[in-house]
Amino acid sequence: MTLLSRIRTILKSKEEKAFIRNGSILLQELVAFCNGKCNPICGFSAKELKRATNNYDLRRVLHKNRFYKFYKGLLRDQPVLIKKFKGNFERCEVVFNEIVVASLMSVHKNVLKLLGCCLETKVPTLVFEFAESGNLGDQVSRQNNNCHFQPLSWRCRLKIAMDIANVVAYLHTAFPKPIIHRDIRCLNIFLSEDCTAKLSDFSVSRSFSDDEVDVKDEVPEIMGLTTAEYMAKQDVCSVGILMLILLTGQNEICKDPLENNKRIYIADYVRKYDFDEILDPMIFKEMLLEEVQQVEAFKALVMNCICESAGDRPTMTDVAKELRRINQRSFTQDIVHITNCRDSSSPTNID
Repeated sequence: MTLLSRIRTILKSKEEKAFIRNGSILLQELVAFCNGKCNPICGFSAKELKRATNNYDLRRVLHKNRFYKFYKGLLRDQPVLIKKFKGNFERCEVVFNEIVVASLMSVHKNVLKLLGCCLETKVPTLVFEFAESGNLGDQVSRQNNNCHFQPLSWRCRLKIAMDIANVVAYLHTAFPKPIIHRDIRCLNIFLSEDCTAKLSDFSVSRSFSDDEVDVKDEVPEIMGLTTAEYMAKQDVCSVGILMLILLTGQNEICKDPLENNKRIYIADYVRKYDFDEILDPMIFKEMLLEEVQQVEAFKALVMNCICESAGDRPTMTDVAKELRRINQRSFTQDIVHITNCRDSSSPTNID
């Protein structure tokens, strides 16, 4: 056997071992989380994904953090996002958790759809639908760094908030036990071409039952909340911070003007100072009166969501309903405006 043949045999053996190990763990997770029932996903080989990304060409990286990179790939003539974890990543259990919850949630239009995964790699590699407009967190970073970019319109920002509120409300209410995302932030949201928001990264998501006992139960009990209710209100706060970032165009951390520009969480900033001082001026360009009213209602909802007392925050369902009401206000105004224009321009009927 030649050296090259020997290397190929060893590599194949490693891939087979990884596939058996990962497949076994994934099956256990599926049974434990959803009794083995989930939406079907495809299995891809390591070779397929290397070919799809031109051997993980760094020029194809669209988004990254310290744990993984998202590559643009081409599979079966369709663009996809391929999430490749770093070789030294050791928390494989969160990857399996992401596969399970993402496969369960992929039917929802506001979730980055999991198309499949590769179990031949040491850490499973995930394949998602492609998001044409990229990552929301990257958009915020470009704005903060004064890079050339097309700022999001107010309508688009409101739509993103509505989309994320809808999918998180679905997470909390559509299953026998509420699923709590636990990591809602701009970096975990992708945008399609029409500005539809897609929530991703369910790696730390988990389900909670009302009677579940947790080491943190002391806090919910003081507030009169069950563990499930308390954790759901944490998601509400995260959505509130996301809405705050959409309003201000700033990252989660900004500077405190009275503390020598000390870094401060943006939620703490608006509790302490005038909200209007950090609103993104870009959203007020060519804004209609009803849209200004929308912003005011949006601000009020943000403050309710980030209320320091978890018990005083609205439920995620209430947040989603209020955002639809805010959006409907503009829609109704548009209908009235169009109707009035038609009435004034239509010829007088002669019987």
